[in-house]
Amino acid sequence: MGKGNSLSNHDEILATSNRVTKMGVFQYDIQQNHIDWNETLKEIHEESYDYIPTTENFYGNIESANSKNQILQAHQEALRNGTPFEIDYKIVTAKGNTRHVRTSVQPIQKAIEITGIYGVTMDITESEAQQADTLQKLKQLNYAEKLAKSGSWEWDIATDTLTWSENFYVIFNHDRECPVSYNTYLSYVHPDDKEKIIAKFEQALKTNYFPESSYRIQLKDGTIKTLNSIGKVITDNIGEVIKMVGTCQDITEKTERERELLQKKRQLKLTENNNKSGSWQLDLIKDEFKWTDNLYRIFDFKVGDKINFKTLQDYIHPEDKELVQERFAEIINNRKSHTFKHRIVLKDNTVRTVKVISDAITDSNGTVVELIGTTQDITRKIDIEQKLIEKNQLLNFAEHLTQMGYWRYKPELNEVFWSDNLYKIFDHPKTNKLTFESYFNKIHPEDKDFVKEKIDQSISEQNFYDFTHRIIVSANEIKVIQIIGKVTRNLNDGQLELLGTCLDISRNETKELELSQKNQRLSIAEKMAMIGHWQWDTAKNTVYWSENLHAIYGHDKNKPLTFETYINYVHEEDRETVVTNLTNAMQNGDFPESTYRIQLDDGTVKIIKSSGKIILNKKGEVLEMSGICQDITIARNKELELLEINRQLNLAEQMAMLGMWVWKPSKNIFKWSESLYKIYGFESGSEVNIDIAIAMIYPPDKGRVQKVIDDLLKGIHQPRSIYRILLDNNEIKTLEVRREIYKDEHGNIELFGTTQDITHIVETEQLLKEKNHLLSFTEEMASMGSWQWNPYTGVSKWSDNLYKIYDLELGLPIDMDLFLSRIHPEDSKIVTDHIANVVTTKKNDSLLLYRIILNDGTIRSLELMAEVVKDNNGKIIELIGTAQDVTDRIKREQDLLEKNQLLNFAEQLSSIGYWKWDIVNDVMEKSENLLKILDFDQETKLNFNTYINRVHPVDRKKVIDVSRKIIETKKFDKFHHRIIKNDNSIRSIKLIGEVILDSEGNVIELIGSSQDITEQIEVQKKILDTNRNLEKSTITLTSKNKQLAEFNHITSHNLRSPVSNLNALLAIYKSANNETKKGEIFGKFEIVIGHLTETLNALIETIAIKHNAVETTQKLCFEQTLLKTKEILAAELIESNANIRCDFSKAKNVKYNPIYLESIFLNLVSNSLKYKSENRVPEILITSNIVNGKTTLEFKDNGLGIDMKSNGHKLFGLNKVFHKHPDAKGVGLFLTKAQIAAMGGSISAESKVDVGTSFFIILN
Repeated sequence: MGKGNSLSNHDEILATSNRVTKMGVFQYDIQQNHIDWNETLKEIHEESYDYIPTTENFYGNIESANSKNQILQAHQEALRNGTPFEIDYKIVTAKGNTRHVRTSVQPIQKAIEITGIYGVTMDITESEAQQADTLQKLKQLNYAEKLAKSGSWEWDIATDTLTWSENFYVIFNHDRECPVSYNTYLSYVHPDDKEKIIAKFEQALKTNYFPESSYRIQLKDGTIKTLNSIGKVITDNIGEVIKMVGTCQDITEKTERERELLQKKRQLKLTENNNKSGSWQLDLIKDEFKWTDNLYRIFDFKVGDKINFKTLQDYIHPEDKELVQERFAEIINNRKSHTFKHRIVLKDNTVRTVKVISDAITDSNGTVVELIGTTQDITRKIDIEQKLIEKNQLLNFAEHLTQMGYWRYKPELNEVFWSDNLYKIFDHPKTNKLTFESYFNKIHPEDKDFVKEKIDQSISEQNFYDFTHRIIVSANEIKVIQIIGKVTRNLNDGQLELLGTCLDISRNETKELELSQKNQRLSIAEKMAMIGHWQWDTAKNTVYWSENLHAIYGHDKNKPLTFETYINYVHEEDRETVVTNLTNAMQNGDFPESTYRIQLDDGTVKIIKSSGKIILNKKGEVLEMSGICQDITIARNKELELLEINRQLNLAEQMAMLGMWVWKPSKNIFKWSESLYKIYGFESGSEVNIDIAIAMIYPPDKGRVQKVIDDLLKGIHQPRSIYRILLDNNEIKTLEVRREIYKDEHGNIELFGTTQDITHIVETEQLLKEKNHLLSFTEEMASMGSWQWNPYTGVSKWSDNLYKIYDLELGLPIDMDLFLSRIHPEDSKIVTDHIANVVTTKKNDSLLLYRIILNDGTIRSLELMAEVVKDNNGKIIELIGTAQDVTDRIKREQDLLEKNQLLNFAEQLSSIGYWKWDIVNDVMEKSENLLKILDFDQETKLNFNTYINRVHPVDRKKVIDVSRKIIETKKFDKFHHRIIKNDNSIRSIKLIGEVILDSEGNVIELIGSSQDITEQIEVQKKILDTNRNLEKSTITLTSKNKQLAEFNHITSHNLRSPVSNLNALLAIYKSANNETKKGEIFGKFEIVIGHLTETLNALIETIAIKHNAVETTQKLCFEQTLLKTKEILAAELIESNANIRCDFSKAKNVKYNPIYLESIFLNLVSNSLKYKSENRVPEILITSNIVNGKTTLEFKDNGLGIDMKSNGHKLFGLNKVFHKHPDAKGVGLFLTKAQIAAMGGSISAESKVDVGTSFFIILN
């Protein structure tokens, strides 16, 4: 069937198009000056079917003069140059109705002459209304997103097309002109969170579920934001994912507030723990206390017990009860803070002294409703003989960063040590011996002179200068490394050495790649209607498609067309249905309207609406089919778009706990979104009006809200207000309302806005204020201040009390230069090294003691405690901590230290040492002189076994029997025994002691002193020999015995007399009135000190030992250790037929003490064999693993097992046995635990009787 230009031909082709869309066709013949509209076009213009259009109203009765001019110009251009055009405009129909139409015009050309035009006009009124509604919804969504700091997104999986809402661009600070895709989005995700986000999207594609999550983004300017994301996966009718939609909310501020609150809690906890203090609140109405955990511990209460004022009074010392009542009454009556001290009596009658700082909290009427404060246990502060806190200051350059290693270099010996990671950085084999040349040869030739200059300068000035340089490793790879170090002297050999860390900083920054869009769309004359027409000659199987149908199907016009071509474009899931419909149509002669999908060569899926007609011959055979196809993909998507926007709007409201509302007072319209019903606790859809909303307002706020409403009705804009509501369940919520005022065409007020539930935010802010208040009390009490420091920005925040400690003006900006300027010059390097170590290692294991100099020259000593705050990926966010003025405490410690030194000298003079034995844990504390008497190293960890091994073999049973008798009778009678020293010399030791009991009367400790009485015994023996042989010298011998007894008495019971003599001489010297007498006394003073000094120096030289010896460790293989154990226990293994299995695949080696590791294996394996079950063959499984960076071992057997309920608490005790085995000594597990603990590890066990036992070991 041929193609023609006549209007009747097109009417025939498009006769059924009205069922697809309301579209009219027109034609203008220039030569005949004839205009023709089809019936549909007349219906669009609401004209009668006999209406004849003219050139004046060719395009209908156009409403706007501007539109009329535009159409006239386009019409003339089409007639003159053959230029097609398309335009949207409004018409006024014959019946006076306004309609929105879209007209597309195509010139008709023969040769080079324009003979006419034809076109299509489509009624798009309903589409425009839908679009306006969509725009309104989008406007509301944008408004809600701005308020909630949220944005919505949609991702088309097939096309990788990502659509962002307006506010999403704002959150990401992304240029709206730049296209976005999935990779664009990923480029913003923080590097540390990117892997997690990619995994989340991959899981969503697999499971059709999009989980809620929080993550960070990093903007192009470096700004980091925290987002909370929720979403939904959309699938097609066969369950395939076609798109994802969702909402992201910027929760950076919320996260920061929560972090700040957590930080304050940490600071308060740090302060309380460091200060032995606790915070409290007393509700006077309910008579109910809230205590922090530390306060429960101070009062020796169970954490969580209910406490009221009467409970507190029961524990106040009887003499202080009246004082406490008076002070609390003063606080309530005067409504101001008070500080006072009182004593408390614990359940075990222990008396403690506490310091209380309290303040009153009033309501809006000025009535005191609550007391808050802090209570500090100051017992230890007033106890002069308190034990001093041991301080450890560690300088450790560890490999906690991925590309870091540590090194040590002794220039004089040309000795170099590298950590394992440094070998990897320098790509150097570990087998080769290291020298300075090993390092220097790797340096880039251009950097060698610079490096040598820096190292020589560091050695000559004995002050390390940090530097950065390049190295060349294998395959000519160039790395950039940073060297940080220090110069010191080795404690062992006194050699000068350089030590420090080396950091590989070669990492290249990742480059972001953006995909460019390569698709160009074809624009044709029928673009407006997205329609194409077709004809099919069934006999010849020839097919004709209009130009636009080629574009819709994406088919090349130069390629042949057949029915099979068309069918191949139909989506495979719809193909059978389409073929069936065509077959039925050819049989029935009726072509039904149908909708189906097509799939283009590039994979694009479109939705097609088709209608047509069939031409039959006289025999009823099909000659030809013709019809139209419309691409309704966009129209169908627009129908879903409005629903999707509503879903996104609901998601945004739920995330922000926010609801939307509209109030038009003149029209009595009051509408709420579904989320607002939930906020008010109403059933969704129930009737609401302004009176109901006002009735819900909390009574104290009602008057203020009513005034705002009155102002709004007068046209006075009140954009924001906050008030409370009272729900039916008596729950009080705090709401924030934001609103906009508009006026309708009659000038009536109309309002719409949002209401957000901010109850949690208000409560968090209030709690933060209370915590700050309590923290201030605690800091003032303890002469302490808290601080925060961001090592990346250098910004510091100090509490008010810290400003007072440093004698600085409140609010003065604090930076590192100001902080360091106050530090005593002698302590500056200690402080800077400590800070560098904390930042480098990302941890702080010790307190820092340093001095500061105030404005008036006063020197104060401070003790700094710090905690490193890290994110989920281990990166430092900031450092927080406390600084306490410990000047007075240091002075007391120094005085006590001096007195302790004098006491130690006295011990050495009289050969006496002091000890304390913890019976329960078998741990001994000892004085230095006791170790000297027993001939032990200072590092020796004393327990009963260690001590008994030093006792003379003949006396061992006596010592064991006496020890048992002391524990049984709870009475310590002095006794003596002999010991054998390392040089095989024998000494006699006298022990005097006392028994310490717990509250139940059980022996828990023995304390006492040991004196070397060897010389005394030898003298006594000589005296006895002399008495028998020289009876005539009785008088002389008696006299000497008396002198010896007096000397024994002095050395045994007057250990402090040398110190007392010195103090007495000093007191007499101070009280002397003339210089002559002072000179005489001073001469005696010098004589006493001279003799004492000579004696002490001699003793000091004999007892001097080497401290801090480092125990040798080696890299050990578990399999080799197990093999050696099997060889040792070969006989037992053969006899028992035991089966030992192992799995060391997860951790093959460990750096450990070889003797200890072999002992652990031997003890645990031999235990499994010793306590095997007689009913089964012994099975022993040994496995290794790495948990949290530490190597672990598990020994599992199927032996007799242990009743853990009865014996678990004493499993590792000395001489504890649990089976009637002839070889059971109760020593093996005791030694094993001691060895593991000595290396910084731990051991635990699980066991079941007649099933077996598992031992779990953490090797440090």
